[in-house]
Amino acid sequence: AGRVLAIFGGPLANYVTAMILAVGVFTFAGVPDSVSIDSFALTSKADDACLKVGDVLVSIAGESVQGPGPIGKVVAAGSAHPGEDVEVVVLRDGVEVKKTVPVSDEGRLGIGLAEVLEPTDAGSAIPRGLAYPFVTTAQQLAALSQVITRKSKQRMGGPVEIARVMKKRGEGGFAQFMLVCALISTALGMFNLLPLPALDGGRLMFLGYEAITGKRPNPEVEGWTHFIGMIALLGLI
Repeated sequence: AGRVLAIFGGPLANYVTAMILAVGVFTFAGVPDSVSIDSFALTSKADDACLKVGDVLVSIAGESVQGPGPIGKVVAAGSAHPGEDVEVVVLRDGVEVKKTVPVSDEGRLGIGLAEVLEPTDAGSAIPRGLAYPFVTTAQQLAALSQVITRKSKQRMGGPVEIARVMKKRGEGGFAQFMLVCALISTALGMFNLLPLPALDGGRLMFLGYEAITGKRPNPEVEGWTHFIGMIALLGLI
């Protein structure tokens, strides 16, 4: 039990950090129940479809992208319609506007997103902040599953992409920067718990084997498994 708690301590710290950051942002700046367009990719056709920076996304292909985890909903909506033309409803100057936007073969709309923080009371903000890492984890696992099963052609980002996103969010203000820090902390905690060699999840698998069989795994086999896993992870990064 002591070894399990020691291994689980790292991911737990990531989740607690994300909770603290999310509660702080949601309480003092507002909750992110929608997203607006803040940029267009160079290859994006969304700009040609007359979407504009500042438009708040309402729905994509008939599916609402508002509510908890709006960025994840936008990504999921794009991934579900690769290579198709979809109806996008946006809120512009208080008026709903409908546009037909082509989705890339990779399932991307080619737009940069900024979360719109709406003020709310502490009674709503605190529970939302505490639930934030778990809601985010569910969305990340769903997206990862689609990538692994090739239902989505979205690509994963490495350290360079993380730095780019943090810089971009930092330009949007302190609250936006803290929120992306909460997102990254959640992602680190989730990633570490995946049942892969060299990660905390992989070590927990060996402890699970020991608990079930009553026998400790061969230390040399366990060591080589984690070593090979670490090399593979470094290659992926």
